[in-house]
Formats: sequence, structure tokens, C-alpha cells
Amino acid sequence: MSRSRKSNPVDSIVIADSEKQDKRRANRKFRRVNRRLLRECGEDGLKLLYEVASNWDWAKDGSRSWHSPYVYGDKDWFKKLLRK
Repeated sequence: MSRSRKSNPVDSIVIADSEKQDKRRANRKFRRVNRRLLRECGEDGLKLLYEVASNWDWAKDGSRSWHSPYVYGDKDWFKKLLRK
């Protein structure tokens, strides 16, 4: 298993490595809003995460599947994508 490779190489579209800070910020905002609504309205007024925070504002725009190293020209980069 030490030489296993991914069957579908996937990489992010933009430079951002991770969405960790964006997810932290969104969940903190979500908890803060729901804490306030719980005090004021009770359990009936609670919001969902997507109603409070928008993932369109995050640094990373998603991921993409890359299929052939010959199209993009950089075989070393493609080999790096295949690592787990």
C-alpha cells in the first residue's frame, strides 16, 4: 500500500491551500447568531449554516479533476497530484 496512488487526481482551482480559516469564521458566525436568536426567539427562530454564512466569499473556489499530464505539460506536478 505504500506505493498506492489516487485513481482520480484532484486539486484546487486557485492558490488557496485550505478552507480551514473560512470554515472557522463561518461556524463562529453561525454559533454567534444562533446564540442570540435562541435567547430572543427560542428554538423556533434558529438559522441554518448556509443562511448565515456564504461560501462564495471563501478564498478557494472548489476543486477540479485533472486527467492527463500531457495536456498541461508539467509531469512532475501531475505525479504530485497522484500522491495520497
